[in-house]
Amino acid sequence: MTSVMHTALGGMLRNQKGLEVTAQNIANVNTDGYRAQRVDGATGQVSPASDLPPERPEDWPESHPYNDVDLTRELVHMKTYEIGYTANAKVVATTDRLLGELMDTLA
Repeated sequence: MTSVMHTALGGMLRNQKGLEVTAQNIANVNTDGYRAQRVDGATGQVSPASDLPPERPEDWPESHPYNDVDLTRELVHMKTYEIGYTANAKVVATTDRLLGELMDTLA
């Protein structure tokens, strides 16, 4: 049971970090030169979302600072992290309830 709790708590932490990074991306949606970040689901490490610059209009000079934040993609990521966090929180709550019932049965 404790491994289930540990796994769910780890999932909650990764989803919380994902929400934080996504909120930072949304806050910088209009910041020139800002590069969107992503959280690796397995390691929890934050890295650039892409190594490639987005396509630029033909009239942009080569040195123009670009911003690769896509608001639609960020909102989808935010909802995904929210659902993941909620699901892991329910696993923690269910595990806690089951452990309580087990303790009551053994006592």
